[in-house]
Amino acid sequence: MEEILNFISNNGFAIVMCLLLFLKMLPKLDKLTNLITNDLFHIIEKDAENTEKVEKAVDRLDKTIGRFIDKI
Repeated sequence: MEEILNFISNNGFAIVMCLLLFLKMLPKLDKLTNLITNDLFHIIEKDAENTEKVEKAVDRLDKTIGRFIDKI
């Protein structure tokens, strides 16, 4: 327990900054989760029977995630 308290007291500023960054990113993470979920449901519903279409949809999903991460 003492080691944990020492770590927190020695790195308190870094811990607080990480928490603030995490809180700032929460809305963006929620948006990313919604994008992924919507795209995955679309892939399952529309393209499940045709492997080539599924591969294209996965590529689109990958590009969407990449663009979103670039914006962050």
